[in-house]
Amino acid sequence: MRKGIVLTALAVMLLAGGAWGQDSLNVTKVGEIAWWDEARNAFYAPGYVYIATQASGLVILDVSNPSLPVELGRCDTRGESWNVTVTGNYAYLAEGSAGIAIIDITDPAQPIEVGRMDSSSFTQVWAANDVATNGEYAYISNTGNPLAVIDIRDPTQPIHIDTLNIGPISALELQGNVLFAVGGSGFSYGLWVIEVTNPSNPVILGNYSPGPGHSYWDLAVQGNYVYVADHLTGLSIFDVSDLEQPQLISNNPVLDEIHRVAVSGDRLYGAVGGWGLGIMDVSTPANPQFLGWADTPYNAIGLCASGAMAWACDGPGGVVTINATNPINPTILNVTGRTAMLSAVALDGQTAYLANRQNGQLGLEAVNISDPADPTWISTCDSVGYPWDLAISGHHAFIAGQGLYVVNILDSTHPQLVAEFLYPFQIYYVCVITADTFAYVCGDYFNGVEFTGVISIYNISDPGNTTLISHYLTPIIVHDIAIYNSYVYYVGPPGICILDVSDPAAPTLAGGIPINRSIHALDIDDGFLCAALSSSGMRIYSLANPTAPVEVGSYEYSGSANAITVAGNYAMLTCSSPNLIYIINISNHSNPYITGYYSIHGSMLGFSDFPEARIAFSEPYVYLADENYFTILDISQVLSAPSPPPELHPSSFSLHPFRPNPFNPSTVARYEIRDASHVVLRVYDTAGRVVAALVDGWREAGSHEVTFDGSGLPSGIYLARLEAGGLTRTQKLILLK
Repeated sequence: MRKGIVLTALAVMLLAGGAWGQDSLNVTKVGEIAWWDEARNAFYAPGYVYIATQASGLVILDVSNPSLPVELGRCDTRGESWNVTVTGNYAYLAEGSAGIAIIDITDPAQPIEVGRMDSSSFTQVWAANDVATNGEYAYISNTGNPLAVIDIRDPTQPIHIDTLNIGPISALELQGNVLFAVGGSGFSYGLWVIEVTNPSNPVILGNYSPGPGHSYWDLAVQGNYVYVADHLTGLSIFDVSDLEQPQLISNNPVLDEIHRVAVSGDRLYGAVGGWGLGIMDVSTPANPQFLGWADTPYNAIGLCASGAMAWACDGPGGVVTINATNPINPTILNVTGRTAMLSAVALDGQTAYLANRQNGQLGLEAVNISDPADPTWISTCDSVGYPWDLAISGHHAFIAGQGLYVVNILDSTHPQLVAEFLYPFQIYYVCVITADTFAYVCGDYFNGVEFTGVISIYNISDPGNTTLISHYLTPIIVHDIAIYNSYVYYVGPPGICILDVSDPAAPTLAGGIPINRSIHALDIDDGFLCAALSSSGMRIYSLANPTAPVEVGSYEYSGSANAITVAGNYAMLTCSSPNLIYIINISNHSNPYITGYYSIHGSMLGFSDFPEARIAFSEPYVYLADENYFTILDISQVLSAPSPPPELHPSSFSLHPFRPNPFNPSTVARYEIRDASHVVLRVYDTAGRVVAALVDGWREAGSHEVTFDGSGLPSGIYLARLEAGGLTRTQKLILLK
């Protein structure tokens, strides 16, 4: 049993209350800490700053007191938010391949997504990276060439009305009936001036192509001037008093490598990556003057400004509030937003420890969980490089990242690094478990020629003096490991390998389990090994003979497994595509069945081949580390549910409700037939056309499951019809994209 527990999934994401709605069975959320992903860009409206925070969606700050910004509300959307624009009561998020999210911000404390224009509406490659709008029409730039025009007069039903093929666009700004756009590099791209008096027929008025050696990333428009962030040459300023002939009047290289630009009066602010925030005087646009720098902690990649106040989006550093009343020596007032990419969790009494690998900058987070309804952050140990996984033994955390790190956690307010081992080779993915006096670390590395695998064994009997015992090199990448007695079981194509570690200094290969499907993760408890396949399956093996395991049971599920943990009578799985937690009762190893699940609003993306310990369990709570979220779930109902599964040969004919429903993009049907017969299960659209044939063949009596994948279908209502033995059943389905 792993000290950090993990669960699996098949989920639907429902738009409700500004976050994904919850589809669940016997599982209840009781507490949560919501971190940010990277702060990418921001928009200022009087009293508020709206922030696009990549995977964690829209965050709204109350900045009425600039010295003390307060997070007021957030809307966790399904895409990765790169840019944000606000007009009236709506915020518009550019979310790459997920399109544009339209969010009602009438109540800034409760922003709600009300509409979306996604990439499936377009035939060309399309990834939204900026949006400009007047409240009636939105103009969307994207990396796949065409500029899209969207009718948003009904924000709940945006309509694509036109495209303009002008090359990859990186940024837009709308001034009245004129749209300014920049993007790309070389002769094909540059600055465009577009008339949009008739939104369904935009007309290019003027264009400036800078030639090679330029890369236009952003722009700001004020009066007759356009200020362009040229990432290769600095700040370029154009006179656009003649819209048909934009004129370059100055280029200042001081803000070289500039990402974003904002103008307020005579002040220009530039987000210049690792340099921070640059400030210039543009009272004379033809001769801008550099004033000063605000050195932000991380990497300034976005910003917004009002007068002498600026807010820099500092990537993993959150949002930095800057007072530039003295522009030569601006003052950093505040840093807002704790960011995270949580990959693992382990428990020590009333404290949860989380591996936070956000941008490789953070480390080990400690959280007080004494009140599950109100978890609170305690501290960070940032001495750990890019942590992927962790395990706890005694008063020490063993963390796998760029090496093996040993942290004393006796005082959770001040965790202390006491030992570290940096690998002599590059480790890309790792996991760590502890057993008795040993720690086992697995990973993959590049030896200069090819990727291969490694298992390292450490003596941790004296944690402060942890010593390396041996490396065991494998010809294949090692995905996950588990320990049983004196054997290590590790995942690597084409199955499970068994390593005899009775002599830790000389581990030897002792056997294996050939499996013709890819395995992502495994765990062992009470003499049984559970293996999560890369898709649609779990296998259970008896280890009565540790070197020759025997398969005793299996369970089919939908989704791509990230990790698995076994605790007593339950196997807990995490999956992506879709995102859900499954809890599977394995008390009868030959007949496992689902007894609980929970649809989460985090991403659960993980990596296709490498498991991460995303769950810890302490009855009756499950603690989930899910990238930007630390969530506490109560599974009391699961633990008290009756043990026997449903009858294998039911006395009735039934088509159970599809779960989840509504769904996106897939859902699972369970049906029962009382006699063996030819079964037909089809899905129809509202016009009566067959859109999917899920089952058409002979099936034995009993319960069956099948997955319906609606990836290629538009949102809408569908009907599922089951036919067998002269009987029929129907269910209504809602595909919500």
